[in-house]
Amino acid sequence: MACYSYLSLTHWAQGESRRAREACARAISHAERIAHPFSMTLALIFAALLARERGQDGIAREHAQAAEALSAENGFAFWHAAARILVGVLRVQAGERDGVAQILEGLASWQETGSQLGRSYYAGLLASALLQLGELDQGLQIVDEALGSAGSTGERLNLAELHRIRAIALDGLGRTAEADHSLGRAIEVAHTQGAAAYQLRAALDLMRMRRGEDNAERALREAYSLLPDPGEGPESEEARRALGLEG
Repeated sequence: MACYSYLSLTHWAQGESRRAREACARAISHAERIAHPFSMTLALIFAALLARERGQDGIAREHAQAAEALSAENGFAFWHAAARILVGVLRVQAGERDGVAQILEGLASWQETGSQLGRSYYAGLLASALLQLGELDQGLQIVDEALGSAGSTGERLNLAELHRIRAIALDGLGRTAEADHSLGRAIEVAHTQGAAAYQLRAALDLMRMRRGEDNAERALREAYSLLPDPGEGPESEEARRALGLEG
């Protein structure tokens, strides 16, 4: 179950959306078959993460809320904190400003467990939520701290995303040259890691910010060409429209 859960996010990052869905379904199916609450909680958390990455926020929220209820019922403090963070993130994405308070509550509970694993990932989620609410300076501070944490712990799961989020904050603050540099780092890191989905996401942001510039279209075209399974998801669809590949 755990291997299929981790594999689902690995496949997604590599741009293999169909295989990601299959691995996620297998993880949940196995957890259901053995009727093991801890396994089901973990599988639901990863299902929520995958759905969010694929732009399916409603499904992600259902999974995260189910994980929150199950972990609370069984006293799984680590996963309950993770579920709280995810529900808060998805609430912000749905326009519920007080979701940030829930993210912060979840982060505080998670830190009480003594865990360091996932610190930069969760910080990236918080930074994204703050940017969505227009809190650019605070979001930039959080993501800079997350990058520092990743540098000291060696955690690289969402390193490309952290650089991308930083670029969005910098661009919003009018710091264009720094934003371009951070987006370049995001694309470089994602490419080095073989994380085609993250490379596409960063290239899409470059296209949005610098539409009409040759380097933006070139970066997007290259990122899209690296997807082994380009048919699914809103980001693939947006890339096809931007590159004139539809129809």
